[in-house]
Amino acid sequence: MKSVETFVLPGDVKKINFDVFSGEIEIKRSESFYIDAQEGDFALESKGAAVYVSREKKRLMASQKAKITVYVPDGPSPDVRVRARASNVDIDAGLYGTVTIDLDTGKVAVKDAVADVFVLKGSDVDAEFIGINAKASFTASVSGGDILMNGGFAARADLTIKGGNLGVWESDFESMDLSASKGNVQATLLGSEKDYSFKLAAKDGMVNRENSFGGQKTVKAYAAHGNVFMDFSYMKGKEKQKNDDDVAEDSGAQIRA
Repeated sequence: MKSVETFVLPGDVKKINFDVFSGEIEIKRSESFYIDAQEGDFALESKGAAVYVSREKKRLMASQKAKITVYVPDGPSPDVRVRARASNVDIDAGLYGTVTIDLDTGKVAVKDAVADVFVLKGSDVDAEFIGINAKASFTASVSGGDILMNGGFAARADLTIKGGNLGVWESDFESMDLSASKGNVQATLLGSEKDYSFKLAAKDGMVNRENSFGGQKTVKAYAAHGNVFMDFSYMKGKEKQKNDDDVAEDSGAQIRA
């Protein structure tokens, strides 16, 4: 049977910092502020208004992941900083200041969380941000993997990936800048086309929509070796398929010309 240690934390914590090797990190909303550590030899330290959680590499193998869960109550919005290797990070709901995730190999799942700023960076990362609210900005810069933003809001979204795909599905924003070196950039946008200004380009691939100006929401997207596709969520079924086929055919002809 797995052993679990529980640590009660003061309710006025303003910063939660992780430095973890091979861990399952969970952050959840709760009525009280505490930490559950499951078979993990985690070190916890509290300094003033900050909590530090660490797990050193030692002789651990990457497959030996230990689990730590932090329960954060509604109230003062803490900053969360995660620095992790060979780990998975899961943030489920909650209200935060700045959330920074720096991950070297692993998965990230953020769902229904609200923060002033979300920042993601690292190397091989598969990340999903579902139903988030980034009141100021959501920025990501990773070397490999895939990044998905689904059904959320970001005043400004700036997402960059070297080897992998970017997807933004039915999310709201004021401005968005997407860039992939080796991979596709795809978005399904809310509203109508007249709401947007587009600046789209693909060095070695297809673009399915012409550049346009005049809309209040701006979209910049670039793929060096991949395709850029921008669609609208009101298009369904055969209507969407016909639009995709027609635009792809026209764009392909333009690129080959």
